[in-house]
Amino acid sequence: MSGRPVLGAWRPVRGSRAVMLLQAAALVVASLPATGVFAVLAGGPARAPVLVEAARPLSWAALLRMLPGVLPAWAGLALSGVGVMFLATLVLRPGALAVLAAAERGTPVPRPARAVLAEGVRWIGPMLRVALVTALLIALGAALVGRAFGALSLHGARAGWSDLRLDVVLPLLRLAALGVVVALAGALAAMTRVVLVADRRRLVRSALPIAARVLRGAPGGALVFPVVLHGVVAGLGLVVLGWWRQHPPAGAGAAALRVVLLALLVALQAFGWHWMLRAGLRVYALPRFEPLRVRLDRPWNLRRRALAALRRRRAR
Repeated sequence: MSGRPVLGAWRPVRGSRAVMLLQAAALVVASLPATGVFAVLAGGPARAPVLVEAARPLSWAALLRMLPGVLPAWAGLALSGVGVMFLATLVLRPGALAVLAAAERGTPVPRPARAVLAEGVRWIGPMLRVALVTALLIALGAALVGRAFGALSLHGARAGWSDLRLDVVLPLLRLAALGVVVALAGALAAMTRVVLVADRRRLVRSALPIAARVLRGAPGGALVFPVVLHGVVAGLGLVVLGWWRQHPPAGAGAAALRVVLLALLVALQAFGWHWMLRAGLRVYALPRFEPLRVRLDRPWNLRRRALAALRRRRAR
């Protein structure tokens, strides 16, 4: 079963420290804009007259006229942090997979940190295509879920369902269905990246069906484990932040305690990220998936076929 390789993937190998340190550095850099936003919010922008003195309820036209005053420049800083993390992930994830895959094979990797960056840059194109396919799958799944629950809600209103079922149960079920869609698309994307880097493939369309077969063949390690790990890491982070909120540090050691808590959150996320990458590699390396790993990329060669068809047409 896939439980053993997954549970044993937390152990560091050669290159693990570099992988976790680079991920931690990316998290710190990406969180700097958000830190500035929180500092501005702590100054009390919610007490601005544009919000306090506004009439209720607000019309859409009034809200649109108010947005330039409600969304100052720091909103762009928060979005820039997300963009920085996305760009860093495009490079760090494939580079880390390449270094960890070499460690799994027993191949020594000199200067792992430099190898992560060098390998990651080579995989930006395929990683962008994976992100695009994932976004399309989530959008398609969300549209299908919305349509299905819209029809169900209409049927319930006509059938005389209770307000509790219509206003509480159905929205919660819809939210759960959207969560399942996002989890499936995310797990498929994660395994597609593993297949691409581990087999040195370049074609996303050939890696996607292989990744889907791995998800079906090892749902515990390839699907359930990443979702549970993300939930555990996020839950522990919320516990730390909740404790911080209930017991705000004060006194001479307040600044040091803040730094320690933030470092703990960053280290926790980097460790979980490393564990998930190694688990994906070890699941894909199971003997049952050997027939999938030997499949070759078969490009469509659309340009070559189009030129050949044009030549044949001209020859006639």
